[in-house]
Amino acid sequence: MIPAAPSSTSNLLPAERRLLSMMRQLGHGRIERLQINDGVPVFEPELRIVKTIKFGSERPAREEAAAATFTLKKQVVELFVRLRGLKAATVRRIEVHDGLPVLMEIEEGPHA
Repeated sequence: MIPAAPSSTSNLLPAERRLLSMMRQLGHGRIERLQINDGVPVFEPELRIVKTIKFGSERPAREEAAAATFTLKKQVVELFVRLRGLKAATVRRIEVHDGLPVLMEIEEGPHA
């Protein structure tokens, strides 16, 4: 079964909203070692956030209210559809550019 695709922030679980907020605040960088249980992000102590600073072109992170309801961009929808489809996994990294996910590496299996 294909997981439902969220269309706006009102369709996100609290953990998904938290991840979205982390990406938007990060701006550029990566989120590493994110655990997924039954399709839901779990923010364990192993989670790492690595900010990338690009000199001469850094724009400030987006500062919209966490509770604001807005339509999700295509990349965010795809990220959450893929995460919701995972039973138990470790996301090695989510690469973030301008507050949006651009790639993800996943470890699946019994030791993930």
